[in-house]
Amino acid sequence: MGLSRAFVSGAFALSMCIGMSAQDNNLNAVKARANSGDVPAQFVLGVLYDKSYGGNNWVESSTWYLRAAEQGNLDAQKKIAEHYDFGLGVPKDARLARGWWRNAAEQGDPDAETMLAIELEYSSTFGWERAVFWFVKAAAQGDAFAKKQLIKDSKDILHRSVSPILVFIGLWIVFIANQRKRRGNRDLT
Repeated sequence: MGLSRAFVSGAFALSMCIGMSAQDNNLNAVKARANSGDVPAQFVLGVLYDKSYGGNNWVESSTWYLRAAEQGNLDAQKKIAEHYDFGLGVPKDARLARGWWRNAAEQGDPDAETMLAIELEYSSTFGWERAVFWFVKAAAQGDAFAKKQLIKDSKDILHRSVSPILVFIGLWIVFIANQRKRRGNRDLT
């Protein structure tokens, strides 16, 4: 992932700073790599269409994010989930967005875990308990929003059908994470 992010940053900076003919050559080089199946290049192409080249071409960016996401690229999975959430270049579809957030969350990404929890919490189809599960996972990795949400939601426990033990575990994880932060991340076991 580190190389992919460096490549994305470099390609984005390059696309913003160079002349149009050089930018076209750069885009053609990235397209050639992306069309040959290069996953980081597919993601970069999504970013280029998303942010700069041609000015927010959501349809093209969604196409390339989807291709990279289908091959397991974590960043692309989060971007295509966002596109489905807001209908950017694809039809707005909460079910597909939730599926891509889940794919990214299952790779252990705390941002994706939090977004999936939010999607589940506000979905009438899925239980609040599932949302708490993903908030707990994100909070365990230090996600500040997930920690706040668990603390806030713990006050509603009597009004919901969530296992009290699950919320207790989540609050305990938040407590331990805060203690580690205060003590310089030393092990507290």
